[in-house]
Amino acid sequence: MSEGARPPAALVISQSPLQRDPRVRRQMQWLAESGWIVDTLGLGERPDEAIRDHFAMHDEPRWARPVVAKGLIHTLLPYRRRFEILSRARIPREAEDRVRSGEYGLIVFNDIHLLPWTRTDAFSDLPGSTRVHLDLHEHHPPKYRRSVRGGRLANPYYAWGRAMIADPVFTSRSAVVRGIAELYQDEFAVPPLAVIRNAPELEDLEPSAVREDRVELVHHGAAAWTRGLREMVDAVGLLPERFRLTLMLLGSAEVIAGVEEYAAELGDRVRILPPVPMREIASSINAYDIEVMFFPPVTENLRFVLPNKLFEAVQGRLALAIGPSVMMAELIEAYGNGTIASGWTAEDLADSVRNLTADDIRRMKNASAAAAQDLNAAHEGDVFRRAVGIDER
Repeated sequence: MSEGARPPAALVISQSPLQRDPRVRRQMQWLAESGWIVDTLGLGERPDEAIRDHFAMHDEPRWARPVVAKGLIHTLLPYRRRFEILSRARIPREAEDRVRSGEYGLIVFNDIHLLPWTRTDAFSDLPGSTRVHLDLHEHHPPKYRRSVRGGRLANPYYAWGRAMIADPVFTSRSAVVRGIAELYQDEFAVPPLAVIRNAPELEDLEPSAVREDRVELVHHGAAAWTRGLREMVDAVGLLPERFRLTLMLLGSAEVIAGVEEYAAELGDRVRILPPVPMREIASSINAYDIEVMFFPPVTENLRFVLPNKLFEAVQGRLALAIGPSVMMAELIEAYGNGTIASGWTAEDLADSVRNLTADDIRRMKNASAAAAQDLNAAHEGDVFRRAVGIDER
């Protein structure tokens, strides 16, 4: 950029509360660090002081909220009209005007629900130099899950919008892990997606001391039975007394109470603690020995799971214990910082850690300390900048 020239501007879009979306917040940070002016469009308040203008999405029109109204919308109206009512009406006029005026050299979409916006007049005359990036994050299945209320009626509309993943308006695309990126490439015949992993900032930590007579297991994250909580608890029951498990769970109070009841007979060998703020996770779990992540592959996202918590555990300098999750296994095999169970039963999980010595755990924790230098947000920021073409400017 020449002296005195105005910095380029970017619009980052996500139909989520941006203050609580670490992946999207990192995009804002990477752009700002590269000298870009950053505006945002999403839910909630302005996510960061570094943001120039935040366009808060309006609430859905009141008349369109009842279940009956939704049913009529999805039964009687064409797709474009549905989008106008359910989504475009929520976009502030000033945001539309900024896009239409060619204000932005880069526009970043972070989900598929607003993709039909690119088919409207707001995007019809974008300057040829404007780049439009689609970060798909995880896998969006072809249909809504059966548990989604009204999903059967909304599925054709959802499929219409999802098909726009292949729209040539997008100059680049990304996903959270290689396996999911390849699913999109195969289905939509699009160029290879960039893989931008959900790694946090590099932490200045050392591996904590390992005891000969005690192995402290930990698992932090959402309270969901599909995340292997039963298998983890059952595995502790199969392991020697020196193994203890701490669960740091957030979300469903009902599930947390159910886990507490399920683990009751193991006494203090399984305990449940409240979650800690995201920026404190690595330092909070640093005192433990092994992070356990055991996600039976019941969905495509779980089949290719490479969760935030893996990178947080690496930054916490912990050893890792996982099931045979292919994407996580690749990292463990590359860095030697964990153990991989042979299958998806509690017995498999218990067998994978039962014979670990204190020296084994020290070695794995030291390997995570080395891996932390690679598996962090700074590295992923370089991938993002290359993907959206910042390095070309």
